[in-house]
Amino acid sequence: MGRFTGKHILNPFLYRCVLFVNLLFFCACSETEYQNISPEDYTYQVPVQLNDGIAVATITDVGAAEDTLAEMVRNRLRDHYGKIDSVLVFKSGRLILEEYFSAYDISTKHDMRSATKSITSLLAGIAIQENFIEDEYAKVTPYFKNEPFG
Repeated sequence: MGRFTGKHILNPFLYRCVLFVNLLFFCACSETEYQNISPEDYTYQVPVQLNDGIAVATITDVGAAEDTLAEMVRNRLRDHYGKIDSVLVFKSGRLILEEYFSAYDISTKHDMRSATKSITSLLAGIAIQENFIEDEYAKVTPYFKNEPFG
């Protein structure tokens, strides 16, 4: 069963992709600011449950390696990965890690530049493969006419 949006139905996989991309680029839930924390002082925190339809779980709930993910965050705090503003990790359909860095938090709008085109291309390719969009020349905005933007 898909989600009804206007006259079109998006299959669950495509809808989850759209939802994930929106979360990845527009949302933030971490209540911790890491501007002044040393990497060694970082400890894993379960993402905040916002009752927004996104299932949240602990790392151990889904069998992920907490040490590995914590070390990834510590390496970001050490600036090993360059300028990364946020990290969100989903496993088994649940958000298990959500961290934001520098001046970013839940209310910060992110400068997306060309990322929007890349993500739209990715999702359009999936939609074509799943036969929800005819081809690469189809406009994607009619599929989201009932969804708020911006």
